[in-house]
Amino acid sequence: MENRSLNVPEGNASYNIPVRISKTNVLNHEFNNIWKNFGNQMTRMQEEMSKFHDAIQNRLFASPHGFTTPLIQENGNQKQLSLRFDVSQYRPEEIEVRTENNHLLVHARHEENDGNRRVCREYNQQFLLPHGVSPEYVRSNLSADGVLTVEAPIPELPNGQHLAIWPK
Repeated sequence: MENRSLNVPEGNASYNIPVRISKTNVLNHEFNNIWKNFGNQMTRMQEEMSKFHDAIQNRLFASPHGFTTPLIQENGNQKQLSLRFDVSQYRPEEIEVRTENNHLLVHARHEENDGNRRVCREYNQQFLLPHGVSPEYVRSNLSADGVLTVEAPIPELPNGQHLAIWPK
């Protein structure tokens, strides 16, 4: 190792430090880093929200008209048609469930008129009842949170026959 002595003036000497001119822009560089980090965080948050939304959607709503539900539920040897509808925007007296010509009809209508504005909202769903389902045995239940469940027992079909349910 070489031993060099530095010429350091003693006291309060002043020195001029040369200012080097650079073509880089520090503020733009820092801003770009902040913006990039912000963008990455927003993308990650959007992905998490999308996962959460999909989980809720898959759990509750399969279509814009109702809830995901197995149409056919088995309870031992007995099969049952089970449909759910979100009618939470309607009062119980505004909801009508009926059968007509082997079809299940769900209708709800809400009207408000306060003099300054008029609100009218309507909901309609129609399903062809499976072969053998008796309209007399169709039952409905409205939960406190506005989910209408319509159920009917399905008779046993002869071997080889398949049950088909089609929205009309």
